[in-house]
Amino acid sequence: MVISRSELRGLEVEAREARNRAKRLAMENAGLVKTNANLREELTTAQATIARLETQVTGLVTLGDNLQKQLADLKSRLNTDSRNASKPPSSDGPEVPGRGGRGKSTGRLVHPTNNLAERLLRYAVIYRKLSFGTDSAKGSRYLERLLTTAATLSLQNRNLFGYLTDGMTASFAGKPAPSLLPASGEA
Repeated sequence: MVISRSELRGLEVEAREARNRAKRLAMENAGLVKTNANLREELTTAQATIARLETQVTGLVTLGDNLQKQLADLKSRLNTDSRNASKPPSSDGPEVPGRGGRGKSTGRLVHPTNNLAERLLRYAVIYRKLSFGTDSAKGSRYLERLLTTAATLSLQNRNLFGYLTDGMTASFAGKPAPSLLPASGEA
């Protein structure tokens, strides 16, 4: 087969264009290989950072859970004594402020049954233990008021039944309840 000069020139031009296209594609490929390597390096760094942060988050969540449990425990124990819990005053211990005498607390040890308040509460504590308490807050308020009234009237040498009778009579008549304060000649 015989090739003419014009065909030969056309083939040379085609070959030159193919070589130029191949060079251009080789340069693009080299750039893409470099970009690919950079992206892989960035991806590896990002994955390592994510793993480190996930570990920190897991540690912080665990720490937060532990702190929440400790906080709940401390809140339940905070300021719990006979004044704000269902414990008898003798469970407070000997150095609770405001207990063991008149005026300021001296910090001295005082035997838990060696004061008037303990002796007055003794009947209420015994009643609470024998009756297993009350079933509602309203029942607790009723019982504490009744026992307080009984202790107050006992200190004043007044009759509990008479006071309750006077109170019921006043209530039915729409009048105010009789006073628990001692009469002006007493005290």
